[in-house]
Amino acid sequence: IVVFPKLYDEFGLVKATKMMTSTINKYIKSVSNPDKGRDDNTALKLPVFGWSLADVTIFTKEELAADPGLQKLYDVSLNRAGIRRTTSQELQDARKEGGIFKLRGDAQKIELALSWTFQNSERANREIGIYAAYKLGIEKGYSEEVAIQRAIDITEEASGTALAEIGPEILMDGWGKVLGTFKRYWYV
Repeated sequence: IVVFPKLYDEFGLVKATKMMTSTINKYIKSVSNPDKGRDDNTALKLPVFGWSLADVTIFTKEELAADPGLQKLYDVSLNRAGIRRTTSQELQDARKEGGIFKLRGDAQKIELALSWTFQNSERANREIGIYAAYKLGIEKGYSEEVAIQRAIDITEEASGTALAEIGPEILMDGWGKVLGTFKRYWYV
């Protein structure tokens, strides 16, 4: 998880390690429970096995209901495009029935399923980072607003923007987009 060095810098090694371990375990629990650990961001299914292409999320309905601060963190993160939406998700929406590019064959659906793996690893990185940074900020005594702001900022500093379209123009297409996807890994 690329956000770990930023958490370590701000909150210390022991606290950052403990929180990251706890948060990763919480995320794995979401992965292992497809009925509760999935988002409602798509109704697409893989044709061969009928697997849902909805994204895995740490921000389950139960998790958000249990902590009003997390609900606010989630809402602010969505509004700032810090989580949930990715370029791959935009492509899925454009391709669904009635969209610009209709899904015509199983090969295209399988292609989307393969992109789902990359998309969800990116999403996991962001959600785990935002969640852990927020919880650490609250533990450190930050106000809810400051903890939310720091969580979003720390994750964006570590991972870059979720959508290339809100980042620097040079990273919006072609080789710039490819290099921009992995730019933060070079700094760690």
